[in-house]
This record gives sequence, structure tokens and C-alpha cells, in this order.
Amino acid sequence: MITVQVRTDGRIPRRDLDAARRAMAHLDRYVDRPLLSARFTVRRTHAAQPYAVDATGLLDGRLLAAHTTGRAATRAASEAAEALRRQVLRIAGAAVARRNEPRVVGNAPPPPSYPVRGVSFKPPEAREEMDLVDHRFLYFGDADDGGRGKVLYLRRDGDYGLVVAA
Repeated sequence: MITVQVRTDGRIPRRDLDAARRAMAHLDRYVDRPLLSARFTVRRTHAAQPYAVDATGLLDGRLLAAHTTGRAATRAASEAAEALRRQVLRIAGAAVARRNEPRVVGNAPPPPSYPVRGVSFKPPEAREEMDLVDHRFLYFGDADDGGRGKVLYLRRDGDYGLVVAA
């Protein structure tokens, strides 16, 4: 298990802090390299989601970061740990995560000579894709609306919004 620094404003119960530490301490099982500078900051807010968690760590010199909110500190901490886990898995297993490194760029195939078209989704499929790639918004062509461009985004209250051109 990795060592995790937990910082707080002093208003978070000790058991919640220990749960946050345990959630992040198990990230090392996904990689054979050490996760360095693992830190959680748990604090109370005056928003609808009263707890906010900022989590960071370094893996192979890459900064991993997550910010989550929740009604309970343990819930926000587990969501932050899950976001970091997805990032760790992308770095550890995906060649795409290393595509800009010099040793990979030299071996890269030439770019395609034909234009690449955008991807069309139905809105529920777009939501699944956005969750899969862990982004806060996604521009896509709506397959139900003749490929018309739309933006699906994650709202501050945790729900999704859809922007459609007038």
C-alpha cells in the first residue's frame, strides 16, 4: 500500500479521513511502479454538496488529479479515488497515454491522408462515452437529428445538460 497524506480543515471526522486514506492507498495494485506524492484534501463547503475532495498523485512523472464533491466525505473520497484509478489504468495500459513521448513519436505511423469525420451518437450513448473518457463535456453529432452538433456537459449539481444550437 502507498502512503497517503490527508489534509483537512479540522471539521471532518477521523473515521471519514481514514476511509479516504484507504480508498487511495489501494491504487498501487493497478501498477508495478510507485504512485508518489499521494495527497487528499478533504474540506466542508457551503454548497448543496457539503464535502469537497481534491486528490493528487504522481505516476511516472505524470500528475494525476481529481476534484469531487458529495453529501458525505467518504462518498466524495471514493469518487476521487475512482477518478484517479481510471487515470492510473489509462497511463499504465494505454499506448495512447504515451503517444507524445519522444520514443513513441519516432515510431508512430504517418497521419492519415483522408479527412477524419466526427462521431455520431444518440444522446444516451454520448453520456456513456463521456463517462467512459472521464470528461466534463463532449461535443458530438446527434445521430437522431441528422448529425447536428450538440454539447453534452456535466452540471455542477451532478446532472447532465445538453446545448443545442438555435
